[in-house]
Amino acid sequence: MTSYNLLNGVHTANCYDLIQAAARDEWGFGGFVMTDWFTSQHQPGLTGSAKVLYPISASTGCVFAGNDVQMPGCQKNVDDIVEAVTSGKEIDGYVISLADLQFCAANLIRVAMKADK
Repeated sequence: MTSYNLLNGVHTANCYDLIQAAARDEWGFGGFVMTDWFTSQHQPGLTGSAKVLYPISASTGCVFAGNDVQMPGCQKNVDDIVEAVTSGKEIDGYVISLADLQFCAANLIRVAMKADK
């Protein structure tokens, strides 16, 4: 699970170097990665009177970095991802492809198949 924190100025949920390069490629992690709750969506009132220090992570960045599941997910996440894939344009600073999305889905399917045994 990624966190709300920034790592070298990048949300951990949007950090390709952390999720893909380190966890998967270097350390061989074969499971699925999910975001912390509400990492990629605004939740007015969730923080009470606490000041929000930095903006939410980008849902397209979550896919780009290798997050397989965004929790809890919302319609804006879906809309941003679909628009990015269908248009091929940068959304919230990230360009993602159908292959990126399929990679995330394949990770989930692979874990589900192992759990069934």
